Amino acid sequence: MTVGVGSVAAEEYSPRTKVVVKYTGAKEYQQVKEKNAALISAKKAALLAYAPLAKKVKKLEAQEKAEKEAAAKAKREQEKQAAEAKKEAEAARKATEKQAAAASSASDSNTDDSADTSSDQRGDMNTADSQKIVGNVNSKIYHVPGQAGYRMNSSNAVYFNSEEEALRAGYRRAKR
Repeated sequence: MTVGVGSVAAEEYSPRTKVVVKYTGAKEYQQVKEKNAALISAKKAALLAYAPLAKKVKKLEAQEKAEKEAAAKAKREQEKQAAEAKKEAEAARKATEKQAAAASSASDSNTDDSADTSSDQRGDMNTADSQKIVGNVNSKIYHVPGQAGYRMNSSNAVYFNSEEEALRAGYRRAKR
């Protein structure tokens, strides 16, 4: 007996298998499908119920953001105005200092005791030893003769002919 490829004899000796397709769990599949459809419809219903609320939340968040931006802008503007006012006050203070220094230098040149002023201009000095009204440029305080004094650098000293002149220059009298 000869067995050839494609011959009838080869087909007789090949194993025969039968494929049977069996659907198992058809009921369970249908139940899961129905549950899934119910969940999807419940989710859609919830989204429809919360959609107006979500819109309100977004609207409120946008409003809150706008309010924060407006407050920040107002704060920046206020800080800018405060900085400008501070600059103006500093410029006015410097102008009065310059004017007071010019007035004091003019009053120093008018004094009779030119030798005494030249010695007071160098080094440290004591305000109690000076027989003139002496003001301090840094503190804007003046001392009259006979008051308790302190040591200060003569480069900070400003001399006045009268207390009225010191007051006009923006200085105040020492408390002790």
